[in-house]
Amino acid sequence: MDGVLCGRELEQRRIGHLVDEARAGRGGALVLRGPAGVGKTTLLGDVPASLRACGVEAEVELAFSGLHQLLGPVLGRLGDLPDVQADALRRALGLAAGETTDLLVCAAVCALLRAAEPLVVVVDDAQNVDRASVRALLFASRRLHDSRVAMFFGVRDPDVRGLDTAGLPELTVSGLDETAAAKLLPGLAPATLAVLVRATGGNPLALRELEPDHALLNALVTGTVPVGEALRAAFVGRISALPEASQDALLVAAAESGGRLETVLAACAELGLPAEATDALGRFSHPLARSSIYSAASRERRQRAHGALSKVETGAAARWHRALAAGTADETLAAELEADAADAGSRGGVGAAVSVLAEAARLSGTAEARSRRLAAAAHAAWKSGHTDLARSFVARTTPDEVTDRTLARLRGLIELYSGDQVTAFEQLSRASKSLWDKAPEQAADLAFMAADAAVHAGLLDEAVALAGTVVDLGPDPGYQDFGRWLAGWGHDVPEPWQVFDSAPAAVRGSGAHRWLVPMAISVRGPHLRQAREFGLAAVADLRERGMLAIHAVPLYWLAETEYRLGLWDEGIAHAEESLRAARDAGQRPGEANAHAVLALFAAGRGAAAVCRGHAANAVEIATAVRDRLAAARATWALALLDEGLGDQEAADERVASLSTPGLPQAHELVSRQAAQDNVEHPFERARVALRRGQELRRNKQVSEARVLLRLAVELFDGLGAAPWSERARMELRACGAVSGPAENGALTPQEWEVARLAAAGLSNREIGARLFLSHRTVGYHLYKIFPKLGVARRSQLRSVPVLRSGDNVEKTEATD
Repeated sequence: MDGVLCGRELEQRRIGHLVDEARAGRGGALVLRGPAGVGKTTLLGDVPASLRACGVEAEVELAFSGLHQLLGPVLGRLGDLPDVQADALRRALGLAAGETTDLLVCAAVCALLRAAEPLVVVVDDAQNVDRASVRALLFASRRLHDSRVAMFFGVRDPDVRGLDTAGLPELTVSGLDETAAAKLLPGLAPATLAVLVRATGGNPLALRELEPDHALLNALVTGTVPVGEALRAAFVGRISALPEASQDALLVAAAESGGRLETVLAACAELGLPAEATDALGRFSHPLARSSIYSAASRERRQRAHGALSKVETGAAARWHRALAAGTADETLAAELEADAADAGSRGGVGAAVSVLAEAARLSGTAEARSRRLAAAAHAAWKSGHTDLARSFVARTTPDEVTDRTLARLRGLIELYSGDQVTAFEQLSRASKSLWDKAPEQAADLAFMAADAAVHAGLLDEAVALAGTVVDLGPDPGYQDFGRWLAGWGHDVPEPWQVFDSAPAAVRGSGAHRWLVPMAISVRGPHLRQAREFGLAAVADLRERGMLAIHAVPLYWLAETEYRLGLWDEGIAHAEESLRAARDAGQRPGEANAHAVLALFAAGRGAAAVCRGHAANAVEIATAVRDRLAAARATWALALLDEGLGDQEAADERVASLSTPGLPQAHELVSRQAAQDNVEHPFERARVALRRGQELRRNKQVSEARVLLRLAVELFDGLGAAPWSERARMELRACGAVSGPAENGALTPQEWEVARLAAAGLSNREIGARLFLSHRTVGYHLYKIFPKLGVARRSQLRSVPVLRSGDNVEKTEATD
């Protein structure tokens, strides 16, 4: 990077390092945070950017305006993308007609940046980028680790829009010290400079813009100069000296705020301003100047500026400026905005729809229309991760009978996914109870959600009762089947696709619940492998539809299923994705559950620090939202970690706490899971084999112990459960056997045992009972064993010398 900014050598080195890393194929992102005017824009202006954009406040509600500004130079690479992604981006940017989804646009932006690499991307004032664009850019920024793309975001603090940059490296840009300020303002007396640095917090823009004598006087009189107020006062003071027509032109530019000079000039002409009124535009181009100008203007003047812009803009932009110019109700315009919001949502800009719907509600001609649009705004806010905003919209509605049903469901959804689980249960169950006579299908739907909340809150009896109510009152057999399967905790549940096909029509017609309810039933049932396949299909469909608000839930269920199946690498990936999705959507219960299942994986693999970190996060969040299920699973993970590290006493204490009434981690379901030995799953089967092998060795039954200990080693190795593998190996060595891995082409320890027992005449089912395997798994092992031993059928195993002699078996164990 060329040049050295005053006092910013450390920041420049950090930025330069990321650029160099990206050039070497180790891309990434960096967020620069700091108050207005502290120097973020200057630092980012010094970055050798390939693509550059700046957020503008007046366009923050225009879906994908930020991407439109940023991606122009690389749109020629759209042909390098898969058709579905290229089409999604074209539709989002208005280059083609049709609908798309948030997630497709996010994936397309990520793919486009990779196709055009190497790239350095700068997005300044990111807090003013429209929600749809910033979601896509942040999505891409978290997936650059193996690319040649460096992304930089400038974010103003305090960030009133709450831009979620969790997980990205951040660099706090603070004020200059006196040495650096002296380079910026040479010639000032040291005492004067010291006062100004204290009064402005070393804010470079404040120091540059303020008149030193005037600023010093104010600082000396008041003792402090709030940075935001000082900057705004400075800008407004400079503007007030201009002719009124020039001030009007600056206000038009502030209201347009996209930096499109031709649009500003056209709007100024619409207002009849003389040409010379626009001469000052270039002197007030900083975003802070625009904000100061806009906020200082009266409402009437802002309305005039937006009115002029509405006449020179087209489409949704024109309607948006018409809305901001309107002072009274306008039902026609409100309906048009509602349609624009729907269009933005269909193109993946759910976040952008929020404020458009809120403005439509303000302009509504009737109380019913206002409530309906506020409810829609609340739903869009919830789906786009703005839970507090959704709650505020709900509180402002004046519900009628129809809207009240919508709000009851929405309140429950907000609490279930983003709030307190006991409150969610109470709200949803109460709403369900009130609707059985009027709307039984909606009552059943709410009962299912209430039951889910009850399970997380540890209210298992209440969950069963709710499911039983659906069995008794469900409007058709599909609801009754669902209720019976839920009430039975997975007993007699058919395969997942049969559950899916038996769904009642109302559930099949839902984009989300047609997957979620069958999946919730199936993950408790006996067909775990089919449940996993179903879960993969569910996640793929929900991702394609852009349903980000509920994306974390099936991912968490999928990860939990993969934990039980021993597919740990896949499960960890899905759990991490669930955690990211929950964070993106502002769903604290989802975060707690994802942390808990990640703690289980880490416990199994002996990653003590990782396990404890995830467990601590899970318990902290779960306690706050009364999610006992997540707290219990995290505690169970710590117990497994203790057991794996050999501290059985600590493990037993943690397991006991799961059944201790009053503790936040007490949960009957998890307590039963932790106390029982479920040998159907690899990790539990391996633990049982280890414990039984230990008992047999201590009872001098060495040969029998070796069988089980070898099985434990193999299963633990397959899971990557290192501390457990080592414990099993220690026990195996204590039996006098070598426990190293088999050589290429040789039988594995488990294959030796299967072959030996088959040679002795045992059936597949008998072998399976001995080794804790299914008869199908035994058959699979024999299929691999025959060519290794040079035999063609089972009867020939008796002729293999090593399998006929117990002594020979012992001798060959050193080569296993």
